[in-house]
Amino acid sequence: MKMVPNISVPSAALSKRRVPLIALISVLLFNAVFFTYLIREGQPVFATNDDFRMRLIVSGRYYGRPEGSAIFLHEILGGSLAFLYSLNNGIEWYGLFFELGMFFSIAVIEYFYIKRSKNYSTFFARWAVVAFISLTVIQKQILMPQFTVVSAFFAAAAVSFSIELSEQWYDSGKVPSEKAAGLAIFVLLAYVTRRYIALLSLPLIMLPPCLAIGAKYKTEKYIQGWKRLCLASLFIPL
Repeated sequence: MKMVPNISVPSAALSKRRVPLIALISVLLFNAVFFTYLIREGQPVFATNDDFRMRLIVSGRYYGRPEGSAIFLHEILGGSLAFLYSLNNGIEWYGLFFELGMFFSIAVIEYFYIKRSKNYSTFFARWAVVAFISLTVIQKQILMPQFTVVSAFFAAAAVSFSIELSEQWYDSGKVPSEKAAGLAIFVLLAYVTRRYIALLSLPLIMLPPCLAIGAKYKTEKYIQGWKRLCLASLFIPL
């Protein structure tokens, strides 16, 4: 009797332990190269005069000294930028904050998206989507930053954290502290950059926990209560 050797065929599935690390490294490398190339070769300019004027105010070129009251920016952000300009006026802190803010926001969104890949085909398909959006949409925002758009990126990252937090709570019954901290940080960044964008984003940020609570307890009372809370939050900006 002829023995047939047991040859194992490599699975196309990604290891659950390796996916988060692969996603994190690939996202950081891609965006580091993408942002660096665009900023060096494209020479970003502000999309509106509002940003140009607020930069003049916080940098001290408008009043002769750095000021934290910069029209649309919250005083926490304006004061922080003014303080940094008082320490070193040679660094473009205003533009640096915008570009770094978009970098980390986009990295968070892409990381949570990529790390959901179950196999290599899904992994590369998701990367194709990320690359397409980066080349057609995000590159313009990098080259022409605008404070409202940056606030929207912060809010989108907060929504991503809200989704991850809600799903993990649904599965384990515990609120992950690192994701709760990430959610709070990006909500705060969105608020100090453009208050109304943060407030308008609250329904989207609150929706994932609403759905998670309703699904976990299967109680109409919780579902209706969270729906009312989400609807009520729509009137906050008013």
